[in-house]
Amino acid sequence: MDHVSFSHPHILARKGKEVIELFGGKNPAPYDNGIAKLKTMTMIINETLRLYPPVLGMTRTASREIRLGDLLLPADIELVILCLVTHNDPEIWGEDAHLFKPDRFAEGITKAAKNKPKILDSRF
Repeated sequence: MDHVSFSHPHILARKGKEVIELFGGKNPAPYDNGIAKLKTMTMIINETLRLYPPVLGMTRTASREIRLGDLLLPADIELVILCLVTHNDPEIWGEDAHLFKPDRFAEGITKAAKNKPKILDSRF
């Protein structure tokens, strides 16, 4: 993760400032919930996972016949969705999908994408 933020000094500086503001000169205790309060760090982690997903893809099984664009998919068909494709799709993430921009997660994960595709819906 840091190799990505090191190439973006302004983001690295924000991350450091946030850690200093929250913890000062002390080390956080493992039982302390302070790490969860690091908003910039959380955004960096989410954006890094979007650009460099830890898995190749995921599968979804259609629970019923469903239309996906111009395709009519029968019930019980299994689809493989490649993370690199969906995580870099400008229709989902905007024209800057290829850029490292942690601020897209400033309002949380659910509001980060410009357009959530139905195929990623767990009710599919």
